[in-house]
Formats: sequence, C-alpha cells, structure tokens
Amino acid sequence: MALLPFMVPRAAPSKIIPLPRVDRPRLLSAFKVDKLRAARAFNSPLRADIRAVGELFRREQVAPTSKRHLLQERLVALVRENLLLGRAEDLACLRALQSRLFYEALQQKENKELASESLAELARGFELPQNSFRLLDGTLGLDAVELNLLFKFRWSQITRTLEVPGLRPSLNETRAYYGLLLKRPPGTSFLSKLELTQKRIPLSQALGRIDPQYPSNLTKGILLYRLGDPASATAATAAYLASAAEGRWGLLAQTHLRQSSREMRGVW
Repeated sequence: MALLPFMVPRAAPSKIIPLPRVDRPRLLSAFKVDKLRAARAFNSPLRADIRAVGELFRREQVAPTSKRHLLQERLVALVRENLLLGRAEDLACLRALQSRLFYEALQQKENKELASESLAELARGFELPQNSFRLLDGTLGLDAVELNLLFKFRWSQITRTLEVPGLRPSLNETRAYYGLLLKRPPGTSFLSKLELTQKRIPLSQALGRIDPQYPSNLTKGILLYRLGDPASATAATAAYLASAAEGRWGLLAQTHLRQSSREMRGVW
C-alpha cells in the first residue's frame, strides 16, 4: 500500500461513470415520512383548495399538448396561492398521497388489473410499455422508494416547487434521483447506446450544479470520450483533476485522462 502514491496511472478508458453517493437509511427515513403524510391525507380529507391542486395536476397530465401549458400555469398559480396561505405541509401531504395512488395504480397496471389511462392521470409516460425503467423481461425494475422519489420530483417540477421550503427534496433525495436517471436516462427502452450517452451529459451537469461533491466534469469527460470527442473529454477530465486530484475518483480520472490525451494526440 505504501507504493500506491508513486504508481504511474496507465492509460485506460473508464468503463463506468461516477454515480452520486446516496445515504440509503436517510432515503428510507424520508420515504417513511411521505408514507405518514399520505396516510394522514387519506384518513383526514384535505381542504378543498388543496384537493383542487390535485385535480388540476391530474388534468394537466392527460391534457393534449396544445392545452398542457395553460393548465400547468393555472396549476402553478393555485399552488402559489396555497403557499402564500402557509399550506406547504398540506401540499406535501397531497403530493405524498398522489405518489401513493400512483404506486397503487402502477402495481395494478403491472398485474393487468387497471386500464393504463388511470395511471396516465398521475404520471404521464409511466403507462407506456416501452418506459425506460423497464427491464429486459418487461418488468419495472424500481422499488417503492425509487418510485416515490421519481413521482416526488416529477410533481415538484410540474408545480415548480423544487426550491420551495417544506416541499424541496433533500440533497440526499436529489442524489438518489439523479443516480436513477444516470443509470437509466428518461426515454424509451429503444434508445441506442449513443443516445443514452448523450442524455447522460446534461443530467450529470445538472447534478453537479446542485451537489458540489459530485464529479460532474469527470463524468462529462468519460461521456464525451464515448461520443468520440477525445479533445473535449481531455479538457473536462483535466478540469476535474485540477480541483479534485486527490478525491475519491482521482485514480480513475488520471487513467482516463491519459487515454483521452493519447487519442487526442493520435497516439495508441
């Protein structure tokens, strides 16, 4: 082990991309909080103004493309009205309840017990058989915690509450969410390897803007190399090493940098 600092990294392309480090116990704790919120909303009906948000959310999900923007603006305005009245926790309970209903509808759909239209009202796209989160055998490769996470972010994005105190997902949840998307980028299961690689670049950069610990430049360098751009890959990887040479991903970055630099110079 004492010799490791003196080892010269060999040139080798990275076979993996860095994924964010997620605290699974904390993720489970957040999920339990959402389950309690959902149960509270189910057992004690929410006030009419909050229920109206839920209904408008459903309408926006199944609306024709031409009407979707207008419905979303109405939804956002209604959410803001409730926030001004101090109802962030009520909205969090609504979101949790709709996430639970989404999960139940999805399970019923998987068991061929429910028409896909019901699921579409809660999460447009998940009713499609070619959804990118499906495994090769056709089953959905996500657990209840991951599905809740995807719904929470989708709901928050549509209602524009990602940065609202009381509704904003935690950094740990954000890491888990982007980790899921980096493993299986949004889209259909028919995307080519090239298309999947292209989709991962903006995802990695978005996470890097939120999480300073995530090596977004290294991920970008690896992905650009896979896209056949060793010059840009070298620049991105070098930028990562300039700020985090001794970090968790330091050795991988050095070997990858040597490889992309060699190809940039035409050396094999």
